Amino acid sequence: MRYSGDIENGLMHGQGELTYTNGEKYIGIFDQGKRHGLGKFHHSDGRIHEGQWDADRIHGPGSLIYPNGDKFEGLWDDNSIHGHGILLNSQGDKYEGNWRDGLKHGQGVFTYSSGDRYEGLWEDNKRHGKGTVIYAGENDTIYEKYEGDFANDLMHGFGKYYYGDQGIYEGDWLNNRMSGTGTYYYPNDDVYIGSWVDDLKHGQGVMTYHDGKKYEGLWENGMPNGSGLLTFANGDVYEGQFVDGRREGEGTMLFSNGDKYEGDWSNDHQHGSGTFHYADGTRYKGQWSLGLRDGVGQLKNKDGSLYEGHFEKGIRSGDGVLTNPDGSVFKGAWKEGRPYGKGYFFLSPESMWNRSDY
Repeated sequence: MRYSGDIENGLMHGQGELTYTNGEKYIGIFDQGKRHGLGKFHHSDGRIHEGQWDADRIHGPGSLIYPNGDKFEGLWDDNSIHGHGILLNSQGDKYEGNWRDGLKHGQGVFTYSSGDRYEGLWEDNKRHGKGTVIYAGENDTIYEKYEGDFANDLMHGFGKYYYGDQGIYEGDWLNNRMSGTGTYYYPNDDVYIGSWVDDLKHGQGVMTYHDGKKYEGLWENGMPNGSGLLTFANGDVYEGQFVDGRREGEGTMLFSNGDKYEGDWSNDHQHGSGTFHYADGTRYKGQWSLGLRDGVGQLKNKDGSLYEGHFEKGIRSGDGVLTNPDGSVFKGAWKEGRPYGKGYFFLSPESMWNRSDY
């Protein structure tokens, strides 16, 4: 080492300059051979520290300039940045807040060069605890905002996220994703309350739609999937299976006018086998296609007549048998709901044509 400066009793004391064998240099005040007071230290890696020393240790207010242009101003304790301080990096980012052992720790504000800002708690250089992050829009407006818990630099715990013009989520978070139980308020006034997994509605949940509809049931990958109850604005109610948001599988539909359907569904239509109970007492049991009676079925009318046979697009068509309330029977072909072509007509036993005295 090489020293140039004041000496007292054989020790460096007062103003001086000390150059180390590795090229590092201290210029400042000495006290009984130790750096003590105001001084500037040039590190071998290019960093320059200027500030207070105590018993050969950096202690108190000071500044540190890095070779890449970063600059820190704040407090030191026992050679480490500790307490309040401000860090400005070469990219234009700024942190102002508490430090511990050289790391951001405690309350602090990080302002990014983009205008985004985090204000809240830190632990070991990571956002951890309660905090608010604001994502900037144009002209210093707020584009998106999160208020809530952080863990290990991620949104984790309970929090509220404002998605700009896309709505608001309030609930549980897991590693930066909506996971757990939460409520999403959509900009069109739809509201979902229920379970989430990886930013998607998943599990049990309730969606209330702005048009008056309401779905209560299971969700998977963001869509109604599984068992659920769908209430329409006009009072119609469907209870049954859903696939990707559509009525699919087995289900029951209660109509507000008193009609009722029980059976198979596909792509939101009665499709497959099912029974339709009409409010006036009419009943159809049989096959359906795209919401219409189609295939083989039985139609019992409110007047007591019974048709058994084929239907096409909701109308009796093909071979069929009609039994009238008086017991007479027509058996034959049908077209557009009426007998067509050849057929057989059987009189009822009570018909006057069967009386021996007629």
